[in-house]
Amino acid sequence: MDDIKPFFTPPMPKILTIDAGLAHTGVAMFGYDGKTWKVIESCLLTTEKMANKRAVRVADDTADRIQIVFRELRDMVQRHSKDGKVMGMAAELPSGGAKSASAIKAMAIATAIPSCLAEAMHLPAEWVTPIEVKKAMTGSATASKEDMMAMALKKHGTAPFKDFIKKDGTPLGKFEHVADATGVFEAIRNGNLVRMAETSV
Repeated sequence: MDDIKPFFTPPMPKILTIDAGLAHTGVAMFGYDGKTWKVIESCLLTTEKMANKRAVRVADDTADRIQIVFRELRDMVQRHSKDGKVMGMAAELPSGGAKSASAIKAMAIATAIPSCLAEAMHLPAEWVTPIEVKKAMTGSATASKEDMMAMALKKHGTAPFKDFIKKDGTPLGKFEHVADATGVFEAIRNGNLVRMAETSV
């Protein structure tokens, strides 16, 4: 009787984590195999201001960039839903400190994109601050970008981040956003979303 296998294997539960931004959005998809959580995909979404402002208004340019980031995140959720179940998402959102109107605008956009994604894709969501992410990842609220990248590699190895690692094994500077996205998972590891995902298997 021990060799009898179940007729149905539950889909792998997954959680999407995001380091929210407009110019740079770090993304990681975590999957749970019944024992451990692993990074099964990571990427960096980038958008840039259009060089020719004569033909495009600033507002239109910003709207286009928002749509690009949202579309990429939506497509990632849909793709991972084919061979598993995306149980929810978590994002690091700006927590204040902006000193200019443009910085405040950027923070608002960074908050709005993952919020709209959660609503549009019907995903339970958890939100964390940069300080919570740093503490969860390194134990220090003042951890540097280098500290965060080093800890991400220590926890998950280089395999999930091959596009962000130099030949000598050191990370590229742009890896900081992806490292922060993995830190988001550490910040929610003991939360309801992770518990819900683990009990679904």
